[in-house]
Amino acid sequence: MSVCATAAASCMTAASRTAGAAAEQAADRKCAKYTELSAGYEFQPVALESHGPLSEAIVSFWLNLGSKFPERSGEQLETQ
Repeated sequence: MSVCATAAASCMTAASRTAGAAAEQAADRKCAKYTELSAGYEFQPVALESHGPLSEAIVSFWLNLGSKFPERSGEQLETQ
């Protein structure tokens, strides 16, 4: 899991461009770092900004994961 402090010098350039850019940048770095794992495992980077949104990849992952709960339990509000 990567947490980007958007006020940190290393994240400020990306964070100043658009909301979520620092989280996307951190997620991309994680994917590059763990490229070898993707051959045998499903790798999902988790990146968020301390003063902003989550990366698009993790939001998509959580929504997909959350949709599995009602399928198993039969409770339609389970995702909530």
